[in-house]
Amino acid sequence: MKFMGHSSGVVGVACASATVFAVALLAGAERAVAQTPLGSAFTYQGELTDGGIPVPGPVDLTFRLYDAATLGNLIGTDTVLGLPTDGRFTVTLDYGVGAFNGDRRWLEIDVGLTTLSPRQEITVAPYALQTRGLFVNNLLNVGIGTTSPAQKLHVADGNILVTGSSPRIALAASNNSSATIVGLNDGSFGSQFSFSTNTPGTGVGIERIRVTGLGNVGIGTPSPGFPLQMGSGAHVTVGGVWTNASSVALKENFAPVEPREILARVADLPIRRWNYKAEDDGIKHIGPTAEDFHAAFAVGQDDAHIGTVDADGVALAAIQGLNQLIREKDSEIQELRGQVRFMADRLAALEALVDQLVSPSDGGAE
Repeated sequence: MKFMGHSSGVVGVACASATVFAVALLAGAERAVAQTPLGSAFTYQGELTDGGIPVPGPVDLTFRLYDAATLGNLIGTDTVLGLPTDGRFTVTLDYGVGAFNGDRRWLEIDVGLTTLSPRQEITVAPYALQTRGLFVNNLLNVGIGTTSPAQKLHVADGNILVTGSSPRIALAASNNSSATIVGLNDGSFGSQFSFSTNTPGTGVGIERIRVTGLGNVGIGTPSPGFPLQMGSGAHVTVGGVWTNASSVALKENFAPVEPREILARVADLPIRRWNYKAEDDGIKHIGPTAEDFHAAFAVGQDDAHIGTVDADGVALAAIQGLNQLIREKDSEIQELRGQVRFMADRLAALEALVDQLVSPSDGGAE
């Protein structure tokens, strides 16, 4: 009995489709993939002859998948019973998604109780050659360099390179919200990195973070001039100093404060030594709690945080109150000193008068 057979290339087509999906994902495509998974089955066609005469059906065919032309390991078995044939047949075989991992495979075929020899190697369609190292499981997870992808795209032991004048990766959710990562060339300091999200309810992308070629990070600004800079102008200097944005142009609703009242509240504010629960017990800090600070001064966004600008403002107002108090005390001291000098002068005059009264006069009695 003679056999000739070949696979239809459906396996190759499945892999090629996975390649298109992976490239689309890396390029930031936001359209959905096909709703019906391709599965792991493939079509196999063959021709059975005996002495040059087609073998009539029906026939029972058993297809065993091996990893070697002889001997080797059995990967899976698929059986088709009562197959009608005029010598030619077409069957659908399925050994699961893990059967084809990029290594060579051979089919051993039984016709009834007869095992045909040699085993038939399963070859791929020419375009499927470009999918070597790429694997798609039954969840449509794509693996590059791995046959067990844990996510929709899983790259093992390698890097992802997206090129172009402004290469980007877009991450889109089912509710049309998205985030975009873009590589930029600033024309001066080399590459830059931009991260954008769309405005809720509008779908309009807004840049949120920019990293320049110098390593400066901007949040809300595309041109940070410091290691870290906010859109408000607040920033961290090269020396590591946090600098608040405090221009009068950024402020409104000015109102005076009573420095002496602030000073009194600072005097009553509990100041203790403590450590953060997230830090080691040996790392100590000194200061008030946000709850006490907010209760005393009613500033800041809530009673769980203390803004540095608020702590500085309270301290400066208290210093002004203390300065007022010192000036008042100085004035009182100067007044008391004048009174003391006056009393000292009067005392000196009285002492002189007393001396004249008690001292014997010239030519006094013998």
